[in-house]
Amino acid sequence: MVASGPDITALLSRYGDGDSAALSELMPLVYGELKKIASRQLRGMGGNGLNTTGLVNDLYIKIASQDPRAVNNRGHFYALAARAMRNLLVDHLRARSAAKRNDGEAPLPLDEELAGTPDLAAFWLNVDGALTELSERDPRLVKLLECRVFGGYSFQETADVLEVSVRTVERDWMRAKAWLRARLDRGEA
Repeated sequence: MVASGPDITALLSRYGDGDSAALSELMPLVYGELKKIASRQLRGMGGNGLNTTGLVNDLYIKIASQDPRAVNNRGHFYALAARAMRNLLVDHLRARSAAKRNDGEAPLPLDEELAGTPDLAAFWLNVDGALTELSERDPRLVKLLECRVFGGYSFQETADVLEVSVRTVERDWMRAKAWLRARLDRGEA
């Protein structure tokens, strides 16, 4: 459940007006929810060496570095949090993949257990590439996927964030999943 309430919106308004202390007051209100979302995402992505607290702390730093005027209400905050979560996870996977390819060490022998495990990092990097491609065609579908996949938001929460009806979110969710599945099946990078 996405935290709600007038306190969050009021704090975001103060933050948008340049009161940087408002962000410090906001984070304890949303920290628990962000930690649940981060935990869910890390389980879905196989962990990949990240921990929940570190991811949420990095998320805080990323949000704090944004232009405060870009976050003007609760929905924008959670949309920004979902996008920031996506970017942090993908950046981590890219760095990890680069380190595997170019760390100067001899390759490890093939581990039969690992050979049967799908490469989750490659999968998520492909998803990120597909979302980047989709952002040029339909930015709303990308925001929806970020909310649902990277934010873990329900249909109602996603509708609140995107300021559309639940029915629109459900319809767009079906379209987005179909597009993403077809795009990933084509295997284009």
